[in-house]
Amino acid sequence: MNPAAMIRQAAEEGLSLALSPTGTIKATGNAEAVNRWLPVLREHKPALVAALAQAANDSCSPLSAVPVVRLRLVLEAEDGSRSEAVLAIPKARYDGLRVLELFERHHMAGTTRILSVSEG
Repeated sequence: MNPAAMIRQAAEEGLSLALSPTGTIKATGNAEAVNRWLPVLREHKPALVAALAQAANDSCSPLSAVPVVRLRLVLEAEDGSRSEAVLAIPKARYDGLRVLELFERHHMAGTTRILSVSEG
């Protein structure tokens, strides 16, 4: 299995892989998935680091094929200025209820209002 396929498979199993600022692999997800993937990550670390670095710099990377849910948010700051943000969450880790809870908590903080959320 090539590095891109390993990263996609890990994402499908609930493991998120990212390149840390120090150049190592940051693996997050449920403990079972992390433990299951650790030996594979260690064995293929140089190739995975290279693939993650390339994906960070290349929007045409094969890693962009990881299935994601994209949420577009329209935000309004206290001064009335508006901005948009796009969140891309791996489908394997997407929990709509959790996202709504986070939005509500952020909205209640009072710093920024969320005017709209749309998928796509």
